[in-house]
Amino acid sequence: MSSDYKPWEAHPTIWKTEAAFLSFIRGGIRRYLWSKNPVKLEFEKSQKVEIPNTNPKSMTRFPTVKGYRCAMCEGLFKATDVQCDHKDGEHQLRSYKDIQAFVEGIVFVKIEDLQMLCKPCHLDKTYQQREGVSLEEARATRQAIAVEKKSTAVVVKFLTDNGYVAGKNAKDRRLQLIDHFMKENK
Repeated sequence: MSSDYKPWEAHPTIWKTEAAFLSFIRGGIRRYLWSKNPVKLEFEKSQKVEIPNTNPKSMTRFPTVKGYRCAMCEGLFKATDVQCDHKDGEHQLRSYKDIQAFVEGIVFVKIEDLQMLCKPCHLDKTYQQREGVSLEEARATRQAIAVEKKSTAVVVKFLTDNGYVAGKNAKDRRLQLIDHFMKENK
């Protein structure tokens, strides 16, 4: 196949853009090559620990269940609340030229390259890598974004309640929220 072949141009009714095509490729690789990668599955199996059972229907009979410890916050979590993560590098697929490196990053993984992270820590780490900020700033920014999803009135009240004179625009208020959470998280 020629390197100038562009499936989204050849089949515009299937993939309207290059981004749509890459989303299809990324999803397929993650659903099969990553989710069924034997090295990843072996690593996950090796990381299981006993955690307190929080299910009221079964906790009397089974006071502990299998779960995972987050490598960042060290909290204990059930399997549905953790994700297997590459310690170094976020494998991105943003252009047609990234496909080979993306596949290699998923397929040629070593056990020592992996860690289990709770979903919030994984989101923070991903944001940190994508934006080139500290982990603390990534966490504070994600917390700020969560507050911003509420109405402007709620954001202004939150800032006022925490000693700020709310900024005049969303950008200023975001910076204030980040400042607040950076101080709170210390």
